[in-house]
Parts: sequence; structure tokens; C-alpha cells
Amino acid sequence: MPERPRLVRFLVNTLWSLWGLVVLSALSFFLLPLMVRGLGLEGYALYALMGSFSGYLLLLTMGAGNATVKFVAELRGKGDGNAVRAAVLASLRLHTLPVLAGSAALFAARGWLTASFLNVSPAAQADAAFLVAAASASGVFVALLQLAVCVNQGLQRFPAANALLVAQSTLVLGGSALLVWLGHGLRSLGVLYIAVHVALAVGALAWAWASLPDAAPEDGAADRATAASFRSYALQIFVTQLAWSATFQWDRLVLGSRLPLAELAYYTIPAMLLQKLFALPNAAMVSLFPMISEMEGQGEADALGRVYRLGGQLVLWLTVPGFLLLSLFAPQLLSLWLGGDFSEKGVWPLRLIAAGYFFNLLGSMPTTAATGRGRPAYTSAWQTAQAALCLVGWVVFIPRMGILGAALAFALAQALAALPYVWLVSRDLFGMTAAEYAGEVLARPLAAAAGLLAVLWPLRERATGWGSLAALCALGTLAYCGAGLAVVGSDERALIRRLWGATLGRAEPAS
Repeated sequence: MPERPRLVRFLVNTLWSLWGLVVLSALSFFLLPLMVRGLGLEGYALYALMGSFSGYLLLLTMGAGNATVKFVAELRGKGDGNAVRAAVLASLRLHTLPVLAGSAALFAARGWLTASFLNVSPAAQADAAFLVAAASASGVFVALLQLAVCVNQGLQRFPAANALLVAQSTLVLGGSALLVWLGHGLRSLGVLYIAVHVALAVGALAWAWASLPDAAPEDGAADRATAASFRSYALQIFVTQLAWSATFQWDRLVLGSRLPLAELAYYTIPAMLLQKLFALPNAAMVSLFPMISEMEGQGEADALGRVYRLGGQLVLWLTVPGFLLLSLFAPQLLSLWLGGDFSEKGVWPLRLIAAGYFFNLLGSMPTTAATGRGRPAYTSAWQTAQAALCLVGWVVFIPRMGILGAALAFALAQALAALPYVWLVSRDLFGMTAAEYAGEVLARPLAAAAGLLAVLWPLRERATGWGSLAALCALGTLAYCGAGLAVVGSDERALIRRLWGATLGRAEPAS
């Protein structure tokens, strides 16, 4: 069976990713209030920290996840089944040995973390230590599930990758909500967390291995060269991921060590809400990453330049209305969803975090392009700069402003780091000046955003219930789409026609 044209693959893969995002966002939206009410603010903060500790352990895969997507896609594009399997085996080693060592260290430190480092109340310390132990016990299985997802993404089997991610979140979050509803406590949630990841990891990894392309008789020297190249690239990615973790995950640890965990919930939930929106453009970038790696392997420089420009616009078209609507209606949304306390304490942290995510999203297409083309040093430098700025900002602002200071530090760090990064990648890898990038990528989505604001700003106080809030959001979205169609360029119109044709099954055979 001949392979689909790239445009069709991109559309199908993105739609599958969006389907997974919609399911996960709906689960979080409806089940999170039940979890907060059932566990209390401190209990929910501890439950969220269990997932955070799993995320910290994933760092010990040393960048092997992204490297797996790139190498599987690129080597498969070259038709080298042996090299694909060698890369996956190298990834398997990085997904197991370092994570096992980190899990053992986390388990040994659980008492100190909960009794001394985190600001946990004495009554909750035993449950907190159990949840840290659950995160350490499940660490290697979470990593192996990530490996299976990345292999499927590299093979551009996005239905399979998204099925695994949806199953993971549905079973963990849905199962946890059910247990809370039945009256179970945090320890039962920890046991469920372990069981879900053990079962999913074993089945998913076997499924992914069986899906790899056939290999010729082994060539030991070539396989060792592939593994060495894989490790070298992965370690460059690891620097980026370490800095990313400092920016997007360490804030919880810093806040948890300085403030009561109940206060942490007022920060964590707005941040989680924005991370769901952040996943929207990530669905497109996840689909583009293996495609860019494939195009790089086949030497298609001109096509890569077009993809870079259109991909940068796509990120903005997908996210600008969501960030504007969340920021504009933050008081009403938090009050209706979680109650007046969250509206009072979470509005400005949400707005500042939203501003930070907007600047971070400007760098998502440069990151996808730089890493897909085998130049991760650009992204490492960007992420390191953000992390350093965040850490300095947290030291300065958190003691003075609490959760608002953490959000302010995040927003300032993103603004100061993203703009130079976008300029450097655009100039060095694609020959674009700052003015060309502003005109070809930024101008049209931001003009449409101005149309949305012009319509909704005078009406913002009229959102007094779920019905009026939904109606105003729909009106703003229509205004945004209308303004977008009025300003969109000829290349974008051609892409829309081709995407529509692909949707109807009439895609052109060209890539």
C-alpha cells in the first residue's frame, strides 16, 4: 500500500492528536472539581505532586524520547530497518537504567522530602510519603510507556500513540476520581497509579516493537554507530529537557517548600488549565516533528522553509483566541468552575502564566524545526536562558508576592528569552530577517486577535453564568475567524484549500 502524501499524513496525525487533547481536556475539566472537593486542597496538591515526581524521573531518560521520534522517522524514511531497531534498543537502555537509579534515590529520600523539604502538614505526611513511593515504584514503567508512544510517533502511527496517551490519562484520572467518589484516600490513588502504568507499559512496548520495520541480517558495527549517534543527539536534547523541567515543573517544588500546600493548589490548577491549551499547538508540532526529520533526511531545504513559515502561523492561529478568552474571562471561569476563592486568588496568576505561555509558544515552531533538522543546540540555549531567568525571578518574587510572584517571574522569563531565540533560528536556519518573520508569521494572527478584542472587550462584564460565558466565547471565536479570513494571505488560502481537499479525500499527490 503506497504511503499517503505528506499533507494528508499531517492532517490525519494532527486530527488524531487533537482528538486525544479534547478527550483529556474534557476529563480534566469535569473531574478536577470532584477531586478537589474529595481530597481537599492539600490532598489534591499532594496528588498532583505524585505526577510531578514522575515527570522529574522522566528527565533521567536523558533526552531519549525526542531522540526516538527523530531517529525512527529519519531512519525509516531512508528505509534502514536495522538502524531503526538499533536506535530503539539504545533508547530502551536510556529509558530503564538511569530511571531505575533515580527511582531508588527518590524512594530513599521520601521521608526527608515530605517531613523537611515540602511544607506538608503533620497529619498528611504519611500519605505524602506513600505517594512519593508510588511515583518511584512506577517511574520505570512511566518511562517505558513514553518510549512506546515515541516509537509510534516516529513511525507516524498517531492513532496508536494517542490511544496510549488517552488510555493513560483516562485510567489514572478517571480511576482516581472514581476512587475518591467511593470514599477512598490518597493511598488507594497511589496503588492505582502504579497498576495502570505497569499494565500499559508492558503491553504498549510489545505492540510498538512488533510495529517496527523489518530488518536485514545484523551489522554489528553499523548498529553500534547508530546507537552512538543516538546517544549523542539524546544528550543534547537532555540539556534542553532539564532546562524545560526547571521552567515548567520546579516552580511547584519551590512554592511547595515555601508556602502551605493548600496555596499551591491556587497556582497549580490555573497552570494546568493553560497547559491543556498549550497542548493544542503541540498537537500540530508533534505531527510536524517526524515529518521535518524525514524531509531533512531527504534534503528538501526549500520545502522546509515553507513548512517553517506556515507552521509558525499555525501555532498562533490555534492558540491566540484561547489565551485571549481565558485571560479576558478568568474571573468568571474560575468562579463558576471552582468557586469564589479560586477566582479571588487565581485570576492574576492565570493571566500572567497565560502571557508567559504565549511568548513560549512563539518558540514552538523554531524548536520543532531546529530539533527536527538535527540542531538542538539552539533549543538548549533557549531553554537554559528561560530556566535561569525563572530561577532568579522565583528567588526575587516568591518571598515577596507568593504565587503571584511565581507567575510574574515565569512571564518575564518567557518574554525575555523567546524573542531573541525566534530571531536567531529564523535567521540562521531559514535566512529570515526579523521584519520578514513579523510580516509573514506574526502579523495576520495578531490582527485577527485585535478583531476578537474589539468585539468582546465592551461585553466582558456580561458573562455571568455558563450560558452567557459560552455565548460570548462563541461570538469572540466567530469574530476571530472572520477577521482571520479577511487578512489571510494567498499561500495560506492555498493551504486551506488543500487541507479541505485532503479532509474530503481529494488531496493532491504531491507533498
